[in-house]
Amino acid sequence: MNMVITEASMDQVAELVASAQALFLEDDGRHDPLMDTGWPQRDGTPYYADLLQDKACLCLLARRSDDPPQWPDTGSPPQTRCIPAR
Repeated sequence: MNMVITEASMDQVAELVASAQALFLEDDGRHDPLMDTGWPQRDGTPYYADLLQDKACLCLLARRSDDPPQWPDTGSPPQTRCIPAR
């Protein structure tokens, strides 16, 4: 499987939130019964929008090279990682 990694942009906030939501449900929701799996849907949009506007942060969006560019229409979320550059 080939991956394509790009710098996320403001028009991809929904993809970042969808990816975080899937990760929260898949990983944390299974292994940590106290995890707030609703956080991405509730607070993810402003959180990721702020990160994307912060020049000290780099948000990367990774997806399989054969995935269409827009999620949630693809049926599976992209992999996402936001890394503060500080």
